[in-house]
Amino acid sequence: MKLLTRTNRRYLLISMLALAVNTVALLLGVRSLFDHFVDERLTQLEAEVKQYVKKNDALPVFFQSTSAKLLSQHSAGLIARTFKDTILFNEIEQEKEPFRCLRFAQKINGQYFQVDILQSAVETEDIVGLVLLLNLALLVATVLVLFWAQKKLSERLWQPFYNTLERLRSFQLTQATPLLLVQSDIDEFAELNAAIGRLTEKARQDYRSLKRFTENASHEIQTPLAVIRAKLEILIQSEGLNGAQLADLHSTELAATRLSRLQQNLLLLVKIENEQFEAQEMIPLHQLISSKLELLKDFIEAKKLLVNTECSQVQLQLNPFLAETLISNLIGNAVKHNLPKAGWIRVELNESTLSISNSAKSPEAPAIEFVERFRRSNSQSEGLGLGLAIVAEICELYQWQLSVHFENNTWNTQIAF
Repeated sequence: MKLLTRTNRRYLLISMLALAVNTVALLLGVRSLFDHFVDERLTQLEAEVKQYVKKNDALPVFFQSTSAKLLSQHSAGLIARTFKDTILFNEIEQEKEPFRCLRFAQKINGQYFQVDILQSAVETEDIVGLVLLLNLALLVATVLVLFWAQKKLSERLWQPFYNTLERLRSFQLTQATPLLLVQSDIDEFAELNAAIGRLTEKARQDYRSLKRFTENASHEIQTPLAVIRAKLEILIQSEGLNGAQLADLHSTELAATRLSRLQQNLLLLVKIENEQFEAQEMIPLHQLISSKLELLKDFIEAKKLLVNTECSQVQLQLNPFLAETLISNLIGNAVKHNLPKAGWIRVELNESTLSISNSAKSPEAPAIEFVERFRRSNSQSEGLGLGLAIVAEICELYQWQLSVHFENNTWNTQIAF
């Protein structure tokens, strides 16, 4: 969830809570105010009634209407003077209506009477409802306007941040020019841009240094390795060598060859991690799979492997070298780590996944661990343990999902595009 969305939601929630509290407070305040006005009117009527009784020693003749009433009855003694709300039945409207009542004691001809003066509160309730409705409408309109204004203002204030974020998304370490950020007059965003600028420039410098190092190291290592291998071939072809010497030379040549392959694979991993394979084109994976199987035909026949392919015509935008490396490693592993006889390989390709399964011996560790570098299926394996690691790096580069598992003597590697 975006920060602005979360802020706006909380602002709206707080506004709604404040609106509810304000509505209740307004209702209580307006009701109290109108009750005060009605009570003052009832107090005036009380004074008029008492003045009339003082002169005439009798209650006045009060015009009884649907909005005002005067009720009296004998009382055993003095009663407390009270204001209260009550409900009376309106015979004309045939419904119950609210009234405000003032009750007090009045002595007439030596006897105490309970006198009730009642004033209709229907109009008061209507006015209260109208005032409340108008105020609620104004408050809702105010909250909506403030919410809209706050949203627009926040979007405008945060625009430099989104500009910086968009530039960072398109930033590449391989680009020739430094990261250029939009200047902001907001101190916090200006400091953020300055910090990001320093970090990205340091990353570019480190990348260039690492690139130069890997290129130089590759060149410097490859040259003496080539010399060593050439000298070994000359020595092997020399006369007068006994069997032990030939065996030592052969093992030395294998070690040199292995070291050369290791250097090339490690350099490939570094280049993939640094995203140095920028050139891309539409690669027909189904044709690439067929060609790799054809190249390994002799090895497949030598191990008597049964190959089954179900490949749809799939083309993906890839770097040609990485596409060839990916397929070569996957199919090469399926052939290399298969059973020596009566094994099988199954290749399935569609628009969403590439799955390669093969018969295999049980590995010495969980299948997922072989994605790590220098992890081999068994201690006697001649591989470098970098095949699946390179596949994993390619999948991460293109944001594919790689999964490997072993079950029922079957090794399965699947890539979800």
